[in-house]
Amino acid sequence: MKIHTVQAIRKIVLYVVVALGAFVFAVTTSIYPSGETTHEMVEWFGIVLIVSCILGRTWSSLYIGGRKIEEFVRTGPYSVMRNPLYFFSFLGAAGVGMQVGSVILGLICATLAWLVFYVVV
Repeated sequence: MKIHTVQAIRKIVLYVVVALGAFVFAVTTSIYPSGETTHEMVEWFGIVLIVSCILGRTWSSLYIGGRKIEEFVRTGPYSVMRNPLYFFSFLGAAGVGMQVGSVILGLICATLAWLVFYVVV
């Protein structure tokens, strides 16, 4: 299968997943009532994951900038894992899912992100 075809399919799948995700967010609620400590803790943990995603992706992007093709990077986030940009994206997806107050929805969002990016990673 050609690269362009795979990328086109991946983008279509991503759009469908985002549309389904928007629907799920609209009709889903947490088992913990809003305002309850557990619900609020899950939401705050989701915010921590989203901020970690933003900071991690920024760090990774700035670190690799201009050196990706020219050298094999063995320091910084790339010394720990091969694809830190995707890893931080998965954290962000989980954090977005947790904004409903549901750990399960956070795990589902992270899993869907992993499935969408599996071909690329």
